[in-house]
Amino acid sequence: MTFLTHWNYDLFAQADDVDDITWNDLSMNEIFVRVNNCDTSVDEEVLYWRLRKCGMSEADWDAFERSAAARS
Repeated sequence: MTFLTHWNYDLFAQADDVDDITWNDLSMNEIFVRVNNCDTSVDEEVLYWRLRKCGMSEADWDAFERSAAARS
């Protein structure tokens, strides 16, 4: 995971997102590394952001799942 991935997320974090304490308690950095097979840093940033978001609509999750399935 790149420094910029975390930094870019921090710029746009919202109150209902997964906070750093919970993220670390769940070892999400390790999960991010395991599921990350992105080709570009931009894709990594989107994946990281999606993992940190809690308030996504079902349509957003469906679109994310389709995008992830197409890349795997």
